Amino acid sequence: MYLFENRKLEFDHATLHSRIFKMLECLAILLALVLPAAHALGDTLVENPDFSGAEGSSIPGWQVPGDWIQAEARQENGERFVRIRNTNPQGVHNIYQVIDLPPRARTLLIVADMRSDNIKPADEPWETGRVNLQFLDEDGGDMEVYGAAPTLTEPTDGWRRVPVVREVPEGARRLRLQPGIWRGVGEVDFKHIRVDVTEESIVRRPQFREHAKPMLDPVKPATGASEWLENFTEFNHFLRVDPNDAQALPTIGQAIREALKNRVNGEATRIVVASGVYRVESEELIIMDQPDRHGRAVIAIEAETPGEVIIKGSELFTEWRELEDGIYVHHWDKAWGFNRHWWVGLDTVVEIDPVVHRRENIWIDGERQRQVLLERDGQLVRSRRGEPVETDSNSWMVLPDSGPRRPYSELEPGTFYVDEEASLLVLRPKPGAGPTQSEVEVSTATYGLALVKTENFILRGLTIEHFASTLGLRDGVRTLWDVNQNGTPLTLRESANVLLEDIILKENNLQALTVSTLNDVTLRRVNSSDNGGTGIGGGSLINVLFEDVVANRNNWRGDWGRFHDWHQAGIKLTGLEGSTLRNITTNDNRAHGFWFDIHANETLIDTLVSKGNLRAGAYIEMLGGPVQMVNSTLEDNGMGLLLSATANFTLENSRIVGNGTQISMRDDNRIHAVNFAFRNNLIASSTTLRDPVHEYRREDGRRVAANASGDERIMFYQYWVADFDGFGVEAQPLIMPRGATAWKMFLETLTAEGNTWYHPSLRHAFLDTDRWPVDFDAWKELTGDKTARWENPLDETEDWRQRTDAVSDLEKPGSEARSGVDDYTVTALPEWPEPGILRINCGAEQPYTDGQGRLWLADRWNANGGQFTAVSERDLKITRNTINENPPVAIAESNLATLYA
Repeated sequence: MYLFENRKLEFDHATLHSRIFKMLECLAILLALVLPAAHALGDTLVENPDFSGAEGSSIPGWQVPGDWIQAEARQENGERFVRIRNTNPQGVHNIYQVIDLPPRARTLLIVADMRSDNIKPADEPWETGRVNLQFLDEDGGDMEVYGAAPTLTEPTDGWRRVPVVREVPEGARRLRLQPGIWRGVGEVDFKHIRVDVTEESIVRRPQFREHAKPMLDPVKPATGASEWLENFTEFNHFLRVDPNDAQALPTIGQAIREALKNRVNGEATRIVVASGVYRVESEELIIMDQPDRHGRAVIAIEAETPGEVIIKGSELFTEWRELEDGIYVHHWDKAWGFNRHWWVGLDTVVEIDPVVHRRENIWIDGERQRQVLLERDGQLVRSRRGEPVETDSNSWMVLPDSGPRRPYSELEPGTFYVDEEASLLVLRPKPGAGPTQSEVEVSTATYGLALVKTENFILRGLTIEHFASTLGLRDGVRTLWDVNQNGTPLTLRESANVLLEDIILKENNLQALTVSTLNDVTLRRVNSSDNGGTGIGGGSLINVLFEDVVANRNNWRGDWGRFHDWHQAGIKLTGLEGSTLRNITTNDNRAHGFWFDIHANETLIDTLVSKGNLRAGAYIEMLGGPVQMVNSTLEDNGMGLLLSATANFTLENSRIVGNGTQISMRDDNRIHAVNFAFRNNLIASSTTLRDPVHEYRREDGRRVAANASGDERIMFYQYWVADFDGFGVEAQPLIMPRGATAWKMFLETLTAEGNTWYHPSLRHAFLDTDRWPVDFDAWKELTGDKTARWENPLDETEDWRQRTDAVSDLEKPGSEARSGVDDYTVTALPEWPEPGILRINCGAEQPYTDGQGRLWLADRWNANGGQFTAVSERDLKITRNTINENPPVAIAESNLATLYA
């Protein structure tokens, strides 16, 4: 059953929201002008808004940055105010206060009474009297420095009240208020500075901590959507969608419009959709439904038969023309170009081959065709930050006049080109599958169903496929997940009390399901597999329950362009608080299987099965915890468990076997690796299960570990660089650390009990505090796990006793550092020469006492004028690899003292 007639919603919710926001802004400003203390939802957030108790430059609640700030508290007619003076036309003089924003704050009204009769503004309007507003993220980093703010642009005879309405940016946790003079000369007085919340979000935002109190007991499982919603049956209206039934509604979009009208009246609606294929356009199924406009009555959209309602972002293309033998062309007018990647505005350059930046897709009788590029190597150039970019052609550009492109005849069977210059799709199907005898579907819609700023919603039994989802957003990371920019086939954003059950997402171009800024949501029996990018991605989740969720075989488009990292995974989530993932499967993804990135508190992973993934089975990154993984299996992945900048993590009753590396630890100095608990786990290497990996050098010189097909299964920084004979990529230690500090913290705070370990080819399968190989007995002593066992659970035929390193202990080197391999260490004097000061006599081998009696210590490890010939292009830091590959060279006349002055 096919539906070819598509209808958009009759009104644009995004435009409506913009207009309503303008109306609310005008109303808030009007109240601020006529009322001395107008606010909507509570007291002002500002401490000491009237500068009471101030004396001179001492102002309670406000910070005066330094003596150079000319701020003076005064009193007039019984009211306090502060006067800020500036005599430097290039200077900025201000006091400041940082206030916490309520988790639900969405819109703020900022009001200030300002006065000046002698200000002399500079060239720019904002360079004058102003209460500057600077939003900060959870780490105190600047998010938004400028923008609308209470501003005085010309002299006044008396006090002037200046109100401004601002929306709180996504991720903002605090606001810095800075009343002062901004490069204007003169004096400005301030009083009655207020910040009031005028509109609250539907959802509350997580409050994260980097170093939580150690919590190794079980965390409380999430409950997800309310029990009331899960059992809701009291619908006021029942609507049926069936294009073949004259008594029913013809489209899902029309049913949604009716349900929203009912919701305004406080009436609940159940929409039942008949089995069939529903081809929709982008924006047709977007629901941006603020409850203050449309109410909170329940809306349910359910398949009459689960799995048989298929919402497609593709259309049937029938008018193909055979251009030459086996090659067909069809008119194409989308001109989508190369899509921007959402890291394009960051300093980090993410290398992605250009085919990943495309979003056209073709299926023949349900079989995906592979997209290849018409442009030859050298005809495309990467558009980097700050460089000119063609319209809608971000990250990659086609060079003009770069020569002939590939001829159509070069197409391999099962592939296609997009020729935007000729407005053509060019297809070469496999033999016997031409357009004349087969059904050809082409993606035409970017995104499908979206619930944004809504609550009390139920979705059941829908299948969503063939949408041309994109890499990211036009405006950078700050507007991530904005459905108005680039959506996904199914989007849940800024919503609460939502239930998803029996949902299938498949064969979508990149990420299939986005879950962002959600409270009290349940996703049950959701299968997001066979998509071109991440199966499920998002973040900022409070009390979200994932149950019986599958995300297999994702990232096929990323794999076309060697894009296996940086957000790509079966499931990738960030920012979780009090959430639970139970019965999760992430197998055979051409990326990581499961990935937590940046912050998680009170989160439980129960029964994760992650097998056969190209990269890590589970990647746990930058979490303050507590996070617990129990009853889980990580098997036959490039890496098993990858821990990076993680604290307060429990691994219990789990099986990590047959991976390229079993457990890897990465130290990046963000969160200390403390308070781990390993209980009753099986951690074993295998020669029979894992896809063997071998070390080789890429053309760019980087060492990688890949399988026989050249797939990089272990990231370059995760495999062991052999420091002694017989210990290399083919035989990884059971836990492989990168970074001495993190490893020592891990061992010092580890709680270990009842674990089983095994390695078929290494006796020395563990590392001590100096990261030197030790055997199982030494490991038990090191970890205090007296109940640990060494057993062969996999019927391995190899045995470490066959190896030459089994006959005796390896000889650990002495304390003298080996140049180019070990970290250098400096032994300081028992007591500092002066409190807080250490003076180094650079380039000298003897200490020196200067004319003032101050001691300068010898630089015992000076290079005598050595300089490095190269640094790492990735992080602009000198690394040990750099030292090995590019040894220091001597500077001419390097013993001259002037070189060290």
